[in-house]
Amino acid sequence: MKPLSMNANNHVFIIAVAALAGVGGSVTTILLIASIVWAIVSLSLKRFPPAFSRQDLFLIIPAIVYVLVQLLAMIINSDTGLMPALRKLAPLLPFLLFWLMLPRLRITSGRSLFESFVLGAAICGILALPVAMWQGVILRTRAEGGAGNALPFALICALFSVLALLNLLSEVKWRKIVGFIGFVAGFVCLLLSQSRGMLPATVLAIALFSMFFPATIKPWLNIKGALILAVVAVIIVWFGISSADRIRDTIAYMTSENATATDTSYSVRMDLWKYGLELVQQNPFFGYGVQNRRVLIEQTGLQFTHFHNGFLTAMVDSGIVGFLSLVALLCAPLLAAINAARDDFYRQRLFVAIVLTATYVVGGMTNFIFGHDIYDSIFLWSALVIFVTLPVTTEENTKGNVRGTV
Repeated sequence: MKPLSMNANNHVFIIAVAALAGVGGSVTTILLIASIVWAIVSLSLKRFPPAFSRQDLFLIIPAIVYVLVQLLAMIINSDTGLMPALRKLAPLLPFLLFWLMLPRLRITSGRSLFESFVLGAAICGILALPVAMWQGVILRTRAEGGAGNALPFALICALFSVLALLNLLSEVKWRKIVGFIGFVAGFVCLLLSQSRGMLPATVLAIALFSMFFPATIKPWLNIKGALILAVVAVIIVWFGISSADRIRDTIAYMTSENATATDTSYSVRMDLWKYGLELVQQNPFFGYGVQNRRVLIEQTGLQFTHFHNGFLTAMVDSGIVGFLSLVALLCAPLLAAINAARDDFYRQRLFVAIVLTATYVVGGMTNFIFGHDIYDSIFLWSALVIFVTLPVTTEENTKGNVRGTV
């Protein structure tokens, strides 16, 4: 049996990243690191040309700046010298090197990789649902799939359930079916995770999908379509009951004037946020360094690794400079998609970029943004898929700097 071609390997990796994210835990990180190493070796051996574009700088520069700012804050706030700070840099290495994968991915048509990614997104929910049902319905715990934590599992389900809907744009009937089932399965998994902070991002993304692609709604505007949607709604509501108490507690806590109204999860978050803001006021520019974050939190008597707000965590770690570098990185795929030439793929690319940025921003209001390997790798893989679909400029195509992006 002959080895798979580079083209086929690209498709296998892209599908595997999305499809296995919900059940494979850190498989996305493992595949990212393996792909980076593979890319470095292949570029060294000149197995393919170093196909980069000026548009790639939209992503490469913010990613590198983000790491450098983190490193600078570590060094400024390190009492033990440079080496301990550099050791803390290890988890950030993918942000420095991920872009080396672009030439390898560009051997393959960017649009076909995009289609493989959204197909994998649909498969993700289908594979994760049995695991989530076992955890949420049988064991009566918050579903975490294979992620080992309900929070990254919720992010995976929130992002990929919406991306699964893009399969409805396919002319192939089985892809439409898989895409719809994948969306429903992923959304149910999100409900079973009981992660309230991710729900607004998904609901907004679904509404955005109907605005971007209104033609996908027409097939459902009949009796058959209405019955299917009604059944799906009943399924979603049934599984949503598991998180109904948590949602009601949150609403009561946020709206009640009664001082005794409580929601343990959010009352603790409020305490963390208040403490974090006080820390930022005391050291606003370069923060305290990520290596000191846990010690600072433990001073409150709480055992957390972050402030349950990605933006606040960034400011405590590396101050206002770190906050700005984080925002720049989050917005990089969106800015690139907005500024891309308006080809016939513009709308799909822009939709994914908006959903990616919005999912991390909305979810990051109450949880991680970066600093967890699954969060980091999912963002980088999704961003890479967006960038390989960017159309090549006439000047770059003439010079031969980029090949196979479309």
